Amino acid sequence: MKFAIFGTARTPIGSFGGAFRDVRPQFLFKDSIKASYERSGLKDYSHIYDCVGGNAVQPSDCANITRVSILLAGFPNEIPAFTVMANDVSSLVAAVNAMQAMITGEGDLYLVGGTESASTAPYIVRGARWGFRFNHGIVNDMMAELRVDANEKKWYCEIVGNVLKNKYGISREEMDRFAALSHKKAFRAVREQKFKDQIVPVTVKKKAAGKEVVPEIVSEDEGINPVMSPKKAAKANPLYEGLDLTEVNTYRLADGAASFFIAKEEKAKELGLEPEGYILAYALSGTHLDDPVAALFESMRKAMEKAGVKADEIEVFELDETFAGTTLAAMKEFGIPEDKVNLWGGTLATGHPVGATGAIMTVKLVHIMKTLDKKLGMVALTSMGGQAVSLVISKE
Repeated sequence: MKFAIFGTARTPIGSFGGAFRDVRPQFLFKDSIKASYERSGLKDYSHIYDCVGGNAVQPSDCANITRVSILLAGFPNEIPAFTVMANDVSSLVAAVNAMQAMITGEGDLYLVGGTESASTAPYIVRGARWGFRFNHGIVNDMMAELRVDANEKKWYCEIVGNVLKNKYGISREEMDRFAALSHKKAFRAVREQKFKDQIVPVTVKKKAAGKEVVPEIVSEDEGINPVMSPKKAAKANPLYEGLDLTEVNTYRLADGAASFFIAKEEKAKELGLEPEGYILAYALSGTHLDDPVAALFESMRKAMEKAGVKADEIEVFELDETFAGTTLAAMKEFGIPEDKVNLWGGTLATGHPVGATGAIMTVKLVHIMKTLDKKLGMVALTSMGGQAVSLVISKE
């Protein structure tokens, strides 16, 4: 069974504390969902069976953020929704959940996607509910806590940095060069307006002296550095002593959302829709917590086996770019040439809106395949906790 993709949309990706500093994640998701419906070709909402969205830092005042977001986008109350939290792969797991449901006969058309706002993530005070008596409380940063592996009790970046250096032998020079290339490719894509058909502009309210002023229209990814080079990247200080990860060759927190519809192929034909691509296979994997990169390899292998294709048959890849070394390790493992990977830049350039990144990568891949007339592609992403998800996507 293959699944049609249509109505792809994403917001611009805002830098941490940048353009979307005060924009809550449900409103980012609302904008992409609304655009997905408008682009989908659907005549009404009645064919949407369910909605599944990913989100990592789930807001306490916006429980089940996917449900809140679809209602903000104008969906009728009768359409249900649920939210997935699987760290970095949340939005890809959302898509997998929808496909699994359709395989079992539970509906035949779903909205999927993800959203994240690192900028509005709160600080929390554990223990305050029952009081501290004559003592101090500790204010905890939710975004910092998200970057600590709960099983290993270590910073996730430190875990990955160790395995990249000591197991896979990825050098600092390789990572810096690849990170600079990501910015270069993303900047070129912006200049050539490659993202124009993907992005739905977001209106950001502005105030001056306590009064609302002309709002800002954000229509481009914010974090891309057009002058980044291997030489500049080499000047960045390591995040951990003895390791090669830096703020340039490692992901940066960000804000953004993406969404699209998935339907059984027969349902898309019945409704006269024009799919932008098809998901041929998906695969989830889990490996030892000390080597999340191995999970990426395993999910890619499983997805290719299920689709009946080999790595050299896949024409374009959107590979995990949360760490430059992860991408490079996958390229070496499967013999993937650089000219097939992340052609319009990746997470290193734009930033990493954790719960939305997988959906953003999928939207981007579908548009790359359409623009460059590529018939077969793959999305592959790892997650903290030693997990990964991969999708094999075809144009037809």
